Amino acid sequence: MSTINSQPSSNSCLEGVNLSKLEIALENCNKIIKKYPNSALALNARSMLFILLDEDDLACKDIEKGISLIKNKTITNDRLLIHELKTRHKNCIQSRTISEND
Repeated sequence: MSTINSQPSSNSCLEGVNLSKLEIALENCNKIIKKYPNSALALNARSMLFILLDEDDLACKDIEKGISLIKNKTITNDRLLIHELKTRHKNCIQSRTISEND
């Protein structure tokens, strides 16, 4: 089990994740996001945890906030992060469309 040290970084959200203890990982990630609320990297990581916990709506909220940070140019030019957020955002839109049509 990974614990957060006194100086977590915004990219340590998934550090030491144990798939059988996702709730603990989510708690750690929540602490990091509280410290770094505008970290698209941490939001992206937490969205993955939400997906694994079958909390797709919460995952999509984090993804949308990350996309908003990209649009407002408040994050660095991390192409992989931008690609991941945009890809997940498309999945969120597609899931909502499917849900609305059911």
